[in-house]
Amino acid sequence: VHQAFDLGVVQPLVDLLASEQNVLVLQNAAQTLGNIAEGHAQYQQAIMEASGLQRLIQLLEKWTPDPKEDGEDLVEDEQAEASRQELVAKCCFASWLICQKSEANQLVFCEAGGVA
Repeated sequence: VHQAFDLGVVQPLVDLLASEQNVLVLQNAAQTLGNIAEGHAQYQQAIMEASGLQRLIQLLEKWTPDPKEDGEDLVEDEQAEASRQELVAKCCFASWLICQKSEANQLVFCEAGGVA
């Protein structure tokens, strides 16, 4: 993790969250950011400063179905639905790891719309 961070992987991963459409790539980018953040205050801060929390929230908003919609599915098959659910789960977990024990990051998460 330390070597990856030192090589500057945070910004490219955050950029992927903003530009990529492939759900598997998004899952891997979100999970990797969470892995980098886990237990490292410096890395959590760097991810937040790179707009990582905002990008994760945007993905959650995009990929979470609206319960108010009248039975309209965002996806057409079970495999796509499973991939969507996996992406949402990884975004949630990554957000938690980035905010863990960091009141500043928790505040950024709330202000960016991460908490309704």
